[in-house]
Amino acid sequence: MKKQHLLAAILGLLAFSANAQSGVHTWKMGPLTWNDFHHNTAIYDKTSYLEYFLTIDSREVKVDNIKYRIPALKAFTTHEYSWADTNFRTPQLLAYNQCMFDLVELHRRKIERDIINTNLWEEEQAMTKGRNRLDEDLLRVEADTRYGNNLEALEKWQARVKAELDSVKEFTPTRFVDGKYAFGASIGLGSKILVGDISKHFGTSFGLDFNFDLCYRRSYFTWGTYIGWARAKQNIWESEYVAEFDTNFHPASNHYVNPLGEDVYPVIFKGELPTVFNMFLAYGYTVFNNNLHKITPFVGAGIESYSIEEDEVSYGPTIGAWLFGVDYNYQYRNSIDQGSFSFNPLYNATHDVACLNVKLFGAYDNFKNIVGAPKGLSINLQVNIGFYTGNAHYE
Repeated sequence: MKKQHLLAAILGLLAFSANAQSGVHTWKMGPLTWNDFHHNTAIYDKTSYLEYFLTIDSREVKVDNIKYRIPALKAFTTHEYSWADTNFRTPQLLAYNQCMFDLVELHRRKIERDIINTNLWEEEQAMTKGRNRLDEDLLRVEADTRYGNNLEALEKWQARVKAELDSVKEFTPTRFVDGKYAFGASIGLGSKILVGDISKHFGTSFGLDFNFDLCYRRSYFTWGTYIGWARAKQNIWESEYVAEFDTNFHPASNHYVNPLGEDVYPVIFKGELPTVFNMFLAYGYTVFNNNLHKITPFVGAGIESYSIEEDEVSYGPTIGAWLFGVDYNYQYRNSIDQGSFSFNPLYNATHDVACLNVKLFGAYDNFKNIVGAPKGLSINLQVNIGFYTGNAHYE
């Protein structure tokens, strides 16, 4: 195909698409006109026909810092499929078709509400039931008004449809309720600052952390990990090798001859950069949540270790530790999305949160397995990006 022919074909396709789009008429665009119908010869008493289409889209509504993504059922007619015999185009016939179009809009709102109040598994069924109800009402209008020829019946249907349209407003969500369970995870950067005797042995560490949360109502169960690196400020000796000190033992030295005459070396030498590993389980309870800020104090227990790897074997002290602190979330994206994967019909949406997560907590360290048994607190700060999701019901 020559380039000019290809260009002409593309331009023609674009023109056709634009014309087709311009022929679409939705209820919000205003009353119907005869421009929305093409000519077709009457079929007995039927002098016009209004074709309608229903498609599911989505729209966003923001209420109290919550972004709702909800179904938007679109109803429209088009000049291509709706027709009216030009010999019978009277104001009464146009009013009849407008009444039919108003009825389509009424059922559109009702079907949209049905879809909103169901879950993904029942959405198609709700759509089918709603369309069937609409088709039954359209047939009743046709029969009662004799295709618009019975003015008295038409006026009754017009009044009835108008009253219902005024009572069934466009849906706007006003509230939501979270399900019992939610899941979350966060990842980011962390730091551990030592306070007390232990700070004489190791410096401040910096590293990465990852946390996984299981939420039940306002309770949080957290599994957290941290891996970082801190410089040793002095030689680290394990106490099991130096059970009895004598005049030959000098902690600052790099070499010690124990009473048995054996050479013993520090497990971590001064200046080395051991790996700091922290893993913990914690329980927290949310005391404040306004969908923008969330504060959750927590307590927990875990293990902490400082180790050097040599010949694929790790050496260094490991202890258990108690934790206490507070978890803060700045929820910069808080959305309710239509559709829940739960089989429970109570839930019609998922609640998704993206947040800046900050954890500040202390851990009590008592390194009894290090010579000198240093102890003290570690102040831990973690700054993360977090994500949470769970079932919800909105209305």
